[in-house]
Amino acid sequence: MNFRKTSILLIIFVISVAILSHVRVEAARVLASANQLETNSSVYETAKFTSGPGPGDIH
Repeated sequence: MNFRKTSILLIIFVISVAILSHVRVEAARVLASANQLETNSSVYETAKFTSGPGPGDIH
């Protein structure tokens, strides 16, 4: 009986660790995606305000 309880607790522990690891990976992906979006927006804003006709393009 004691071996059975230990086995069940071990299985529950392994499943819990697997679920928590998956949740962390998904959270990391979302965070990385948000950081990439923020970086791309920042680059776009900088380019929008600094780009324009070059000095030789003004007539």
